[in-house]
Amino acid sequence: MDDDFVDDVDGDDMANDMLMAAKDDDLATLRALIARGGDVNWTYSLNADMSLLKYGISRDASEVVELLLQSGATATLETRDNDGWRPLHIACVNKSLRCAPILGAFGADLNAKTNRGITGLHILAAHRDMERAALVVADFLKAGARPDEETSAGKTPLCFALQRNNHDLVKILLRAGASAEIANIHDHPLRHLLGGVKAAGDWKQWCSKHRGVLSGLVAKLAPRPGKPGKPQRAGRARHAVARPFPLDAASHVVSFLCPEGGY
Repeated sequence: MDDDFVDDVDGDDMANDMLMAAKDDDLATLRALIARGGDVNWTYSLNADMSLLKYGISRDASEVVELLLQSGATATLETRDNDGWRPLHIACVNKSLRCAPILGAFGADLNAKTNRGITGLHILAAHRDMERAALVVADFLKAGARPDEETSAGKTPLCFALQRNNHDLVKILLRAGASAEIANIHDHPLRHLLGGVKAAGDWKQWCSKHRGVLSGLVAKLAPRPGKPGKPQRAGRARHAVARPFPLDAASHVVSFLCPEGGY
């Protein structure tokens, strides 16, 4: 939905004014129009899936979207277009991803599918902003998004994350219970990780298997007291002897293996 859409709406001065306010990110005017009875669930009469809410989302206007939802625009939260795309799907495509968490917080169906079986997680897993997408996916998973939903072509969010080489997101999905049964990953950098999780049964069992190794590594890399030797001068404490590897090496290993939240 582009800005030309605003110029095509006739016959409803209030709707026109609200659209113009949304277009200009004019929150004060939009808030005043809502107070005067403006319909936050307004939809375009010639195409019912084009709503005021979807217009704000298409512009990535997060403050406009939040104001509309706070004012009761939940009736258009699950409106589908001809391809089955809902506002959440559009929000997950946006460059900044500012609107997606807002829609989730207001109860959008995180597992809703398009006509091709695509969920918000699929879109986020393929997003170019890998760091931001991983954070949104982690929030969605905590809120009930299912990690193993398949598209009509049989692809899960993990497939898209692997294609994007989003290593953090791969670990987040595995930790949430995503199946490691992925075909055609023979040359992928994470193939050994996926193979290990698959062999162990799931992410939790794989981590438990390696927990002792990680604990030993942390202990091994910790500073230790100096070896006993000739007595030191009175008042001088024996200094710790540094290990040959930096202390934070252990934390780097743990961070690689375990996403936020640990085992």
